[in-house]
Amino acid sequence: MGRAEQAKYYEMARKEKELHLQMHPGWSARDNYATHTKKKKKTKRDVIAHQQQQQAMTHADAAGLPPLRVKEDPGQQYMF
Repeated sequence: MGRAEQAKYYEMARKEKELHLQMHPGWSARDNYATHTKKKKKTKRDVIAHQQQQQAMTHADAAGLPPLRVKEDPGQQYMF
C-alpha cells in the first residue's frame, strides 16, 4: 500500500479518535484493559478476628473505655 493510501486511513483514524474523545471525555483504556489486583478471599480466621475486634470495640464504647486490641494469636485473645 502506498503512502497516499495509508494517509487516507491515518486521517480516518485521527477523526475517529477525536470523535471518541468528544463523546467519552473521561474514558481511559487503563480502566478497561489494565491488569487489576484481585481481591483476597476472606478466610474463616479473618472473619472471626474481625468479629472479635467489633465486639471488643462495642463493649468498650458501652463502658466508656478505650477499645481493646485483638491479638492475632488465638491463645491470647485480648491485649490491654
